Amino acid sequence: MNGIAEILRSLRGEMSLREVENVTSVSRSYLSRVENGLRKPSAEVLSKLADCYGVDPLFLYGAAGLLKDAPEEKTLSDLAAVVNAGGRLSSEQVKLLRLVAESMLSDAEGKDPSRL
Repeated sequence: MNGIAEILRSLRGEMSLREVENVTSVSRSYLSRVENGLRKPSAEVLSKLADCYGVDPLFLYGAAGLLKDAPEEKTLSDLAAVVNAGGRLSSEQVKLLRLVAESMLSDAEGKDPSRL
């Protein structure tokens, strides 16, 4: 299953696709295809969805694999900041973080480890 699709479905929660469409101006048919893993969302769509769901766009960019070429130092410091959050993350946030990590590991299979 596509990690970003599962994350977006989870973030939408009880909101209908029509409600998300009204807030983001992204068609519900496109949103449905993204949530079902049939389309990869653009950075622009992810930004709109991040605003709608109240999350940092970088979180969604990372989950969608748009930050693969980020410098290693930034990636490691971002990870350290999350790990050091020390109980400030809700159980839902921890679940989403796990999904992102699994998605990134899945994407990294068979790639040069020095680029991770």
